[in-house]
Amino acid sequence: MGVLKLRATGLEQDVEAISQFLRATSGRSEKFRIVEESKDYQNRNSLYVRRYLELEVDWEALKKTD
Repeated sequence: MGVLKLRATGLEQDVEAISQFLRATSGRSEKFRIVEESKDYQNRNSLYVRRYLELEVDWEALKKTD
């Protein structure tokens, strides 16, 4: 197992969409799971927000992907 920290940056709806995708995928997969997810933070002078996610990843399971 390993840990991967991600920062998603984009328009609020896009960041939410990728977060929803990752949550849905992690619920059906044993290859990774979301350990922590932050709230959205507004980027200065921008329409973009950022959200931090921490994933626990089973690298061996990912290598076995068909």
